[in-house]
Amino acid sequence: MKILDAEFAGSLKEILYHYTQSRLTAVVVNFIDMLAHGRSDSPLLKEIAPDEAAYRSLTRSWFQHSSLFGMLKTLALQKNVKIVLTTDHGSVRCMRGSKVIGDREASTNLRYKFGKKSQSGR
Repeated sequence: MKILDAEFAGSLKEILYHYTQSRLTAVVVNFIDMLAHGRSDSPLLKEIAPDEAAYRSLTRSWFQHSSLFGMLKTLALQKNVKIVLTTDHGSVRCMRGSKVIGDREASTNLRYKFGKKSQSGR
């Protein structure tokens, strides 16, 4: 299950007990990923978290009030439940941007680029 919004997360917390009967349940919480990627595009997030300390504080505050924390507390009351927390990737905070120039066939991926150098050299 992938949690994309607070409404689904809240409903999942209410029925979480039913999932403890399964041998394996995977839950993907997308908030931190959205926060990390959105921080460079959103003036609001830039204002709220202008530096690393503020970003970490925002993340901590979100977690303390999140449905994820509520789910973990609910699961902690269950017997014979193992919880594994992991991430699909880390994040690297760039202190300066890089401009990548390529032709129309260059990839649009944010993490890596591949393609040919632009003919115009711009």
